[in-house]
Amino acid sequence: VSGSQERQEQMRSPFQHSFNISEEPNSVRSERYDKEVMMLNCCFDDIELFVGRLQHAAAAYQELERRRKGRKNKKKDFGDGMLSIRAKPPTEREFFEVLQKFKFSFNLLVCAILSSYIYIILGYIFNMKT
Repeated sequence: VSGSQERQEQMRSPFQHSFNISEEPNSVRSERYDKEVMMLNCCFDDIELFVGRLQHAAAAYQELERRRKGRKNKKKDFGDGMLSIRAKPPTEREFFEVLQKFKFSFNLLVCAILSSYIYIILGYIFNMKT
């Protein structure tokens, strides 16, 4: 393989690489599949943790509001400090990171679907009568 062909191979996007399944040996395909499944599972785990944090923050905020409405005076209660810390939502950066993980997960899923059905899709496209 010449130097320019090697650089072109390295510069391929993951989407271009996904469609060249017939060129890959089974062991490489299996390793790539396992790696993509692992990345997808990690993304799902991070998203689930984030949603759990949001749910806990919302529950703490509701409890804090319930306590504040139930008081006659406006003084803070002893347990409000810890509850107000738990009621803080995740930062904007954390929201952004989770949205990126959603996007990445969808891309992985679309690539997996397209790479497994590409031959069916191409067959349908090229066998259409015009």
